[in-house]
Amino acid sequence: MDVPGFAFITGGGSGIGRESAEAFARDGSSGVVVTDINLKTAQATVEAIKAVVTYPNFKAEAIQLDVTSEEAVKAAIAYTSKLFGRIDYVVNSAGASRAPPPAHDLRSTSTALSGDKRRLCRHEGAEAKPVDATKPGRGTTRGSIVLLASVTAVISVPGMVQYTTSKHAILGITKTASIDLVSDGIHVNCLCPVWTKTPMIQVALDVVPGLEENMLSGVPMNRLATPEEVADSVLYLSGSRSSFTTGTSVIMDGGMSLGRKA
Repeated sequence: MDVPGFAFITGGGSGIGRESAEAFARDGSSGVVVTDINLKTAQATVEAIKAVVTYPNFKAEAIQLDVTSEEAVKAAIAYTSKLFGRIDYVVNSAGASRAPPPAHDLRSTSTALSGDKRRLCRHEGAEAKPVDATKPGRGTTRGSIVLLASVTAVISVPGMVQYTTSKHAILGITKTASIDLVSDGIHVNCLCPVWTKTPMIQVALDVVPGLEENMLSGVPMNRLATPEEVADSVLYLSGSRSSFTTGTSVIMDGGMSLGRKA
């Protein structure tokens, strides 16, 4: 992939965020700031990516960040912009593992999670800096925001109304932000993976008997996605090969949205 600039990643301490940080480092990025609510895991990611760096003057730092705090978000983005001089790629991978409220209560999960993404897009869009195209007619080669949602942004899952609502909201934020930022040369897209074998999912698999079988009951490929596979798509949406793609959702669901399993 062609990602020579600087990346800012939320939720980079584990799972998809961590794999995305490693992918940027491995594929030639100049620097990565890894943020997470858990500073120790963010620091562990920074140490891990140093082993796969390919750019000789690569920079990486870890920042503790609670994405529910707008002031903290603004400060982290401002610090990253000052550190690197610019932000080329943004990956919003911060998630939450929360006990769901009653099905009729849509406020907590849906409003909180979609609100976090909305604030991130607003502040990140102000700092993301596109550069001139390397090929005439292709538009800019940097200046991207990738939001992590879920396949439940495009389908519904019984008993998961808050989660499904929040992911649908992220898709709406993606579409709106892509229009708001298009004149700045920034493309905004949403990645919608099916259940991915992250540490957060693994905790649930370890304590809930039969959960994995239930998850896979509607997935034709009959397995969970891997964080590495999702990170590959993150880099595609971030780099120059997706320079004419904005406001869209890329579904990675092993065929789940087809509606049947062979």
